[in-house]
Amino acid sequence: MDEAEASELAWRGHVRRRVTAKQDRNTFARLIEYDADPSEVEVYELAANPQTLLIDRAQRRHAGSASGTSGG
Repeated sequence: MDEAEASELAWRGHVRRRVTAKQDRNTFARLIEYDADPSEVEVYELAANPQTLLIDRAQRRHAGSASGTSGG
């Protein structure tokens, strides 16, 4: 296995283990309902951004695809 393949496997593992952007959004929504701290609101807005959600879904879809494929 070369360095690029090892890096790809590490990235895929990271993407699969992390919580989804939707879960982050929901968690921060509960936090700001309780205590609307400005930094929590800022992070919620980032997590709720439609582009953030689309990127997260695309990364997860790519991470779930067979390794050894090339593409950009």
